[in-house]
Amino acid sequence: MMYRGRMAGTSRMTTTITDETGRRLAVKITKSGDVSVKDGGAMSMSSESGEIPDEQRVQLAKSPEADMPLQWPQHYTLGLFSPSSPIRRFSDMVVTNPWFGRIVLVLIALSSVLLAVDEPAVAKCQRIPSGSPGSCETLGTILYVADVCLTALFSFELVVKLVSMGGLGSPHAYFSSGWNILDCAIVGVSIASLALGEASSLKALRSLRALRALRPLRVVSRYPSLKLVVNSIFGALPKVTNVALVNFLFFFIFAIVGVQNFTGALSQCNDPDTESLEACVGMFNVTGSLCVMLPDTEQAEACRLDPAGAPFPRLWEPPPYHFDNVLNGLLTVFEVATGEMWPDIMYVCVDSVGPGQPRKKDTQPAAAIFFVMIQVLCAFFMLEVFTGVIIDNFNKLKAESKGSGLLTPEQQRLIESLKMLLSVRPRRVMRPPRASNWLQPVRMAAFRVAESYALEIFIMSVIVVNSIFLAARFYGQPPEWETILETTSTVFTVVFTTEACVKLLGLGLSQYFVVTWNKFDFVLVIAGWVGILFDVGPLATLLRVFRVARIFRLVRTSRGLMQLLRTLIVSIPSLLNVGALLLLLFFIFACVGMNLFSDIKHGEFLNDEANFESFGTAMVTLFRVSTGESYNGIMHDAMVQPPYCDPDTNCGDLVLAPIFFVVFFIISSFVLLNLLVAIILDNFEDTKSAESTKLGFRLTEDFSRHYQDMWSKFDPLATGVVSFEDLVQLVCSLKFPLGLRDHPGVHHGPDLGRIAEKVLEQLNIQSVENEMFEFQIVLQALVNNASGKDWEQARITAAPKLQIQGDLKIMGGLRQALAVRKIQALVRSRNEFKRRLVVMEEELGRPATEEERSKLRTQTMKTDRRTAAMMFAMGTADAAHRPQSPESAGAGIS
Repeated sequence: MMYRGRMAGTSRMTTTITDETGRRLAVKITKSGDVSVKDGGAMSMSSESGEIPDEQRVQLAKSPEADMPLQWPQHYTLGLFSPSSPIRRFSDMVVTNPWFGRIVLVLIALSSVLLAVDEPAVAKCQRIPSGSPGSCETLGTILYVADVCLTALFSFELVVKLVSMGGLGSPHAYFSSGWNILDCAIVGVSIASLALGEASSLKALRSLRALRALRPLRVVSRYPSLKLVVNSIFGALPKVTNVALVNFLFFFIFAIVGVQNFTGALSQCNDPDTESLEACVGMFNVTGSLCVMLPDTEQAEACRLDPAGAPFPRLWEPPPYHFDNVLNGLLTVFEVATGEMWPDIMYVCVDSVGPGQPRKKDTQPAAAIFFVMIQVLCAFFMLEVFTGVIIDNFNKLKAESKGSGLLTPEQQRLIESLKMLLSVRPRRVMRPPRASNWLQPVRMAAFRVAESYALEIFIMSVIVVNSIFLAARFYGQPPEWETILETTSTVFTVVFTTEACVKLLGLGLSQYFVVTWNKFDFVLVIAGWVGILFDVGPLATLLRVFRVARIFRLVRTSRGLMQLLRTLIVSIPSLLNVGALLLLLFFIFACVGMNLFSDIKHGEFLNDEANFESFGTAMVTLFRVSTGESYNGIMHDAMVQPPYCDPDTNCGDLVLAPIFFVVFFIISSFVLLNLLVAIILDNFEDTKSAESTKLGFRLTEDFSRHYQDMWSKFDPLATGVVSFEDLVQLVCSLKFPLGLRDHPGVHHGPDLGRIAEKVLEQLNIQSVENEMFEFQIVLQALVNNASGKDWEQARITAAPKLQIQGDLKIMGGLRQALAVRKIQALVRSRNEFKRRLVVMEEELGRPATEEERSKLRTQTMKTDRRTAAMMFAMGTADAAHRPQSPESAGAGIS
């Protein structure tokens, strides 16, 4: 095996693993820990899911080889355009142009912004004549013209792609891609909405214009991380369908039981003063809070101002949740299973007496068992199975997309070790001050205090006590307590300032500010004194809150807390991917909601704070729904019917409202939010400390930290490189199996260094500049050596960018042999230097000076002819593969 790399800063790694059958697997590992494995013999695609970009579809849809005759309709797109047709050639040129896709993305973004701007209030105010108060006729005109232009442009995109790729009849045709089918449907809806205009009978169809916001989903196919989330959703559909059917079976059974026991039993008269069904007829006057029953806001306001109230018909009716039929029973069981307002529903059923009879408190206490069973069977078990399927499918698709299914268990352990290896960096060791003035004793004392464990424990204790005092403020506190808090705040600030001064004195400016935590502490100290010395007004409260951030220093003292913090940091990119899809989901449903529910009469839950009358309020309302907070109350308010509303203006929809809210709640709460859980759990498992198993060595966090500690003794400035002499000592000091320390079969005596030199000769580590050895390259070699023969066929290349030079296959053996010979030459020259030094000092009768040692070392560092020839051959090969500049090429011609 050969190890190559550059000095510190490696951010990616490529590994080629060859298994027993000769199959080569290309492994890519990034600094963040993402792993991708592909079969080296498989044809690469730009999309891991096999989705071919439109540019490649155009190339694949072109004519066959020149010697093959054209056939109709195989080689004619849409049965009309041959490959030589000017129209098709123009379409090919447009679709394959890189700017075409960029312009489409800009148009998608512009279309989404216009959808958000086109609020229901705009549709109302644009009808007001221009110049009148509240008129927005100009804005409405701009939105309409922009809608027409964007629809025309998207239609042009659709036409040129159809001409270029063809519609059907080929695996590379336009409609063979699901994304293209979605795009075509959205364009069709946009054209239909413009053609139908303001037809009131097609209000629901016009609301589908919001589906144009689905266009950004096409961007997902270009980003593997986002595509993983989408594939997790669609890939889980078969299993989710099975779980959903089982859930539906349980819901259906409970709905039937509810219909059998509570049909008509939950109804009561809307007149609070009427209890019997026989008396619930005619009209009654609504007053005070009951005025909300009236159809519109104006009538309700007039009713509140009139002491006599307003007449309203009596109705014997059930509450919004009931079991009068199976469909409403299913909806009620779903609401109970989601845990939202289910005690209210339970108590209403407990108080029920029978059909046509008024409710009486605690008439059927056994009915509570029915709802407890729904919670236990549906909420605790079946819906959690739904969650488990989503998480399991996410992990499965992640493994498939990154190719771990191609790896053997031994190879998977290799990848896990390489992920840990890539995250390890040299650790800086603080060096004591070297000043020779009168401050030297003081600075040495400060250095010892700053680096002592006792100071760390003391400061951590002070931070805990300071946090307690910061949390001790309360409203109405006496002046004496306020004085105590201010005094203790000053004392704590003095303590933290003293800590900073001690560290600055002992470590010096350069070493103090190289540590991130020290920068953090210094900023907090400055903020503390600003709040004490200056009257900053309201900013003082902010600075006081800012001081609470010092408690984060406690994190670094706990390995478990650091592991959780590392999990959150590593999860951020994936969480952003899911968050982007959540935002897109909210955007789509907000646009649809503004078209469906903007004019509905306000009720108890659908009110001034939660509604769909503007884009911003709709987004906030949907966020509330996704958390499950009274989502069913908003849903039932959106289903309001006469006589509680005016059927021509502000009534709800009994069909679309349940579909809208139930679908959104399932996708947002059960699917995407559970994906967030899956991502955090997956990253927590990745960052969790892995122990060595009987199947083979695995680089763990403990071994990584041990390697960092030992390396820092020979590289205290964290330069990332050490000399060969230090490398020998490093191997001697590392614990087995990374090094020779505590090795069961090695005698720890004077010959340990010689044994380490022999080990290094076999490891084949290539040096970097000036015969120095790089941090991660050495760690790679030691990990592989500790792992045994199972990983001997792995070829590892570490470089700042993911790139394997083309000459590696040709020069691999030469580079390997050269690396071995250079290490052997170092060992021989080192031994020769020691032998000649002894002879020289015997002849001189005194110890050799540094100048004499340097001259002797130069004489012994010679390269043999064979090594020189190999270096010349490698240099020639590298020069042949290196691209020449125009100047050098011109010079060669002249």
